[in-house]
This record gives sequence, structure tokens and C-alpha cells, in this order.
Amino acid sequence: MQRRALLALAPLLTGGCVAAPPPNVLSSADPVSATVGIRNVRPANVIGEYHPRQAVGPKPWRQRNDEQAPKSGGDS
Repeated sequence: MQRRALLALAPLLTGGCVAAPPPNVLSSADPVSATVGIRNVRPANVIGEYHPRQAVGPKPWRQRNDEQAPKSGGDS
């Protein structure tokens, strides 16, 4: 029984031998402090550059593709 307890405590005892302390991952600002300013949060546009398109009759697909393709500097 004592052997099992010693094996269970071994990681805790050897964990204290770490050469460097763990890094500080908490922010330095106190969240309760009245001097801390409020972050400026603006709503983001979730649909981006949305362009509504109405349904139209069928056209040749190559012409429609050429109309909507981004214009490039040269033909390749």
C-alpha cells in the first residue's frame, strides 16, 4: 500500500524540480480595475461583398463565364 502511495506522489515530488517557472499566460491588467479602458468592438460585416443577382433566362455559359470572370492584365 505504501509503495502505491509513493508511486502516486512521485510525479508531484519530481515536478518541483523544474528549472524554470512556467510562463505567465495571464494578462497583466486587473479586470476589476476602473482604470482599464473598454475595448473598441465594432460589428463585422458577415456577408462581405455580397452582390444580389436576379434570375434571368438561359444564356450561353461561356459568355456568362467571361462576363463574371475577373479581368486580368493579359490573356494566357
